[in-house]
Formats: sequence, structure tokens, C-alpha cells
Amino acid sequence: MNVTHPQYTNQWINDHLDLYNYAGEHGDPEWQREILQALEEKEQRIASEWKAKTKDELWRQYDEVNGLLLDLYAELRGRDKKEQEELIERLLLLKQQRLEISRQLAIIS
Repeated sequence: MNVTHPQYTNQWINDHLDLYNYAGEHGDPEWQREILQALEEKEQRIASEWKAKTKDELWRQYDEVNGLLLDLYAELRGRDKKEQEELIERLLLLKQQRLEISRQLAIIS
């Protein structure tokens, strides 16, 4: 994820203020009230959305690491001992990375 939590918060607020102005320009006071309600609940809503984005990103990383692990296991076959040792080192690093991602997922779940 390339966006920090403060950046995401600022963007979320700016987007909702833009929507509020847009609703006002189009004479929709009900929509404006809904947007004001969302802004009043911004901490909870932003926290919930941020958690979901973070979780999605972690699962994407987890899937990517699993794919790399599968590729390395396939490469192990038919390699000489030296090449296998190098691949096993990479496998161990990827397994550690997968464990760290799993730990992070457990924390936010």
C-alpha cells in the first residue's frame, strides 16, 4: 500500500467535502445530511475502511509469496545440489515473509 493512513484520512475527508458541495450544487439536502453524518462518524468509518484496505493488501502479498514458493518448489526438481541449496535459502526467506504476513493478518482480524 503506497498511501499512508494520514494521507488516506485527508483524501477521505476531502472527497466527502467535495461530495457535500456537489450535493449542494444539485439541490439535494438529503444527500448533504448523509454526507455530514458520514463526516461526523469519520474516525470509525476511516478506521474500518483502512483496516479493510490493509487486509486486502496483506492477502495480495500472501498470495504473491505463495506463488513464488510454488515456483521455487517446481524449480527444485532436476537441479544439482548447489542450485538446490540456493533455492532452499530463498524458500526459507519466503516462508519467513509469509509468516510475517500471517502475523499481521492475525493482528488486524
